[in-house]
Amino acid sequence: MLVEGGQVGEIHLETEAMTFPGDPDQMLIVFLAAPASPARHALDLLGTWTEPGDSPQLGTIVTRHGN
Repeated sequence: MLVEGGQVGEIHLETEAMTFPGDPDQMLIVFLAAPASPARHALDLLGTWTEPGDSPQLGTIVTRHGN
């Protein structure tokens, strides 16, 4: 998945989707950045720009690859 990260540029993330056995209509989607990757560095940098208690927002999804 490609996310536009504002001042840090494009962030390439992998996704993993999991459904719940008791409720297949619900899905948990996890966004992953490989350790020591440019994406991980960008996420770490974005995380330093937030105030305590704030929820960082990455931006918009530009394109999606895979499922």
